[in-house]
Amino acid sequence: MIINPVYTYEKKVMVRSIKFSIAISLFNAFLAFIVFVSMSSVIQNVKTTAMVQYTSFLMIFRLVALIEFLVVLFIIPALTAGAISSEKERKTLDLLYTTRIKPFDIVAGKFLAAFFATFMLVVSSLPVMALVFVYGGITVGDILKLSISYLLVIYYAGSIGLFASSLSRSTNVAAAAAYAVLIVLMLATLPHGILSGGFSIEASEQTLLPMDAGAVGDAYAHENASLLMGWIYSTNPITVFYINLNMVIGNKETIDSIFDLIGGSGSGFIRQNWFIIGMGFQFTAATVLTALSVCNITPYSRFKLFKRD
Repeated sequence: MIINPVYTYEKKVMVRSIKFSIAISLFNAFLAFIVFVSMSSVIQNVKTTAMVQYTSFLMIFRLVALIEFLVVLFIIPALTAGAISSEKERKTLDLLYTTRIKPFDIVAGKFLAAFFATFMLVVSSLPVMALVFVYGGITVGDILKLSISYLLVIYYAGSIGLFASSLSRSTNVAAAAAYAVLIVLMLATLPHGILSGGFSIEASEQTLLPMDAGAVGDAYAHENASLLMGWIYSTNPITVFYINLNMVIGNKETIDSIFDLIGGSGSGFIRQNWFIIGMGFQFTAATVLTALSVCNITPYSRFKLFKRD
């Protein structure tokens, strides 16, 4: 079995670092604190009212999952933004070219090491998230479904940082560019959500009313606009994850309200298949960015975006 030497080296350096162990410990301690405080509040409410609301435990699970997602979203670009640019700063990238290691192996090894470190963070937090199992409502299958979204955001956000790193000579510049792109992707849909009045379902209700010729034209224009917004929302990593999270906890009302906002009428193709489309788009975008990163560090590549070395 051929093992990527870059990945092997980077992984050993990362896991042997005391900073890595401290980061995992602090992260899980923070999550455990939130879970215990939230569960204590819910249990105290049960003692007071003598009513058990299992939805409260699901909300705790959703809160912990969201916090973990945001941490992963903002950690992985920092790890990948210095993957290639750090080699340029140390003047060691040219030395790697003199070995048998191919540019693809360099990119794949660096990316897999960052992927491994971030996913270890997710795996280490599973016991904390499993505390909700005590009261039911969440199964192991639900955790596995949620893990797919974590894997996707690691790949998607990580590829953005990796691509910025392949273009820049400075790690600081690459990190700033990666975070700027992520912030733009997350905030690009905010104006539409505000102007639409939040997660409104009025548009879908209006499609049930009789329409004259002018109204049909307006509805057609609205459907085209919804089609465009569906694609724009698919670039937002938070939207895709949030829909999957609400699918896991069975919050159908929130899912319907989001789909009404981004998917147009109830019979629209984008609405019915948006979650799969969103995941597919982000996976494809991440793959393209990773391939471009390989091209950017390949000497004399015809597909290099900037010809200067």
